[in-house]
Order: sequence, then C-alpha cells, then structure tokens
Amino acid sequence: MNKLATGLFLSATFAVAIAGAEPVTTPAQKTKVDKEMPAQPVDLTKVYQTPASQFDKSKTYPWRIAPRGSKTFGNVPLAIEGMICLWGESNAKKGLVFPEKVDDVPVNRKFDSLYVYHATFFSSREGSPVYHLTLKYANDTSSMTTICYGAHVRDWFQSPHEKVTELSDSKSKMVWSADNPDNKTIKVRFFISPITNPRPALEVKSISLASAKGSSAACILAMTTGPDDLFKIDKTKDK
Repeated sequence: MNKLATGLFLSATFAVAIAGAEPVTTPAQKTKVDKEMPAQPVDLTKVYQTPASQFDKSKTYPWRIAPRGSKTFGNVPLAIEGMICLWGESNAKKGLVFPEKVDDVPVNRKFDSLYVYHATFFSSREGSPVYHLTLKYANDTSSMTTICYGAHVRDWFQSPHEKVTELSDSKSKMVWSADNPDNKTIKVRFFISPITNPRPALEVKSISLASAKGSSAACILAMTTGPDDLFKIDKTKDK
C-alpha cells in the first residue's frame, strides 16, 4: 500500500470512530467490567421446605432467633426467607426425615463465586461429606463441589464441649452467632462458604443439592452470586 492509500485508509478509519463506531475493548478492560458484576441473592422461595414465617412457631429448636429477611454478613447481601434441609442420619433417627436432594434451583446468570449461608443439624466426623452442590451450565455441562463437616460448615448448635470451632477451609467463616434462649450453655451459629465457579464465562442455568447421606443434615438458608472477592469479615458492616 503506497503512502497516499495508507493515508486515505487511516483517515477513513478515524472518521468511522468519530461517527460513533463501538470502541475496541481490550482483554484487561473486559476483565474489569466482568469483575464489576453486582452481588445478587438466588431466589430460593420456591424450594424452601420451611419458610421464615414459620420460624417463630418452632417449639423444639430456637429458630425464632435466627436472622431472616435481607441481611448482610461479611459484605455478602443475603435474602434469608426460609431453610432447605437435606437428609441426615442423626435427624432421620429422630423422625426428621428430610429429602435426599433438591434439583434445579433456577439461577440463569454468570458469576465468579457462589456464597452459601448454611449450617448442619448434628455434628459429623471432621472432614466427612455433608452435601454435594452442583452448578449446571446452559451448555449442559456441570461442576460439583462437596461441602464437608469441619471444613465448610459445622453444627448450628455450638456445644461448650466442642474441641474445635474453627473451619479448616480458610475461605469459609462463621458469620453469625447468638445465645440459645432455651439453653444458655449453647450458642447457635451460621456460616458462609464462598464456592468458586470454575467456568465464570458460562451461564449457570441452575443449582442442585444432594445429601451425602452422612450423620449431619445440611441446612441451607441463602445463596448469593457475585464477584470472587466479595466475602470479607467486617463486623462493623454486618447488619
């Protein structure tokens, strides 16, 4: 291409840009835009077995003091509108027979991480599986994470005799606790576990939950999608 042709080509390109052509987005800019995706609670209202409106009616367990509604723990906005419980052997022996799985909770969005607000009914051996959480993508692939006792979650009743209270997964933390009004020697507590989405560029169509059929029953109260660096323990911001 001679100098005249080159000049005309550059002039034409510049004119198109001035006329309103879309600017080219660099990979760095695209990453930045993706990272600014807002945190958004997952709507669990259709799959809750017990809505939060029933918490005050519980006579056996102190659900009446459990947080509910719109809450923010660890910088994670949550919509706590009830609870999902999955089968656990200790509960089943006491007549609390929960379903073994909850399939296809609608999500229909892309995200970096899923933040699960949860606990267990009854304790288990350290490191033992409690439940499996599967992300199902729009292209019919899936990714499963196993939630383990002592790593991601513990019994919502904290006994004064509990030898280890911390979680071995450095990303998971206890975010709320209070005295049990029915037994002052026991505290009740809930945790948040951030689960990294290994395929953030793909839309997650739904989430499925399945009991690992161990001693503990999983209790999931809320889930939120968002950027991978959202979760921060800052008690001044929890409300």
